[in-house]
Parts: sequence; structure tokens; C-alpha cells
Amino acid sequence: MSTFTFDTQDAGELGAFNFTANLDESDYRFDFRYNKREGFWYFDMTDVLGNQLRSGIKCVINFPVIRTMAQQTRPPGEIMILNTQTSPLDPGLDDLGTISFFSYTEEDQIP
Repeated sequence: MSTFTFDTQDAGELGAFNFTANLDESDYRFDFRYNKREGFWYFDMTDVLGNQLRSGIKCVINFPVIRTMAQQTRPPGEIMILNTQTSPLDPGLDDLGTISFFSYTEEDQIP
């Protein structure tokens, strides 16, 4: 498996949620929250020990969101928000998990 998405189907109903994922053999925790005022999703990322790796990451589509992270503890692959629509828009409240998906591409698949 080289690229996979995470189940965030209830995101719009919850408005905030978290999950832990194993990315390239290391666990990471992701905390998502929707900002009503801006109309955008944001997430924070911590390592398995709870150390903050990055916070306030805006969910915009088709942008490599962790490529600029310098920490050696970051996942070696890439996280992106993918959109399945022909006219792609950043995910609104009900879009994350329905037409926009949080995805991870493993390091060996990044050009």
C-alpha cells in the first residue's frame, strides 16, 4: 500500500475529532477541529509520546502539508487533503470524509 486515506465520515457532525495512525511504522495522533468563523478545518499533529510536532495546520486540498517540517520525528511520507470533485474546493464542514479525504503517501512513493 502506498497511499491511503483515513475514515473521517462523521467529521461534519462532530466538528472536532481525533485519531491515531501508524505511518511508516510510527504512531502519530491527529486532532482536528472546524473553525466556523473561517469555514476551514485545522489539525494538530503529535508523536506517540504526545510531543507537539505541528499545530494549526489548515486543511487545504492538494498541498503537501508536512513537507516543510524539519523535525526528524515527523512521518517520512507526505500528508495531503485530496478532493474528488471536478471543481476542487477546500473542505467545508460536511466535506471532510465525504468529498475531501485526509491521505498519507508513504515515503517510497514520493517522487
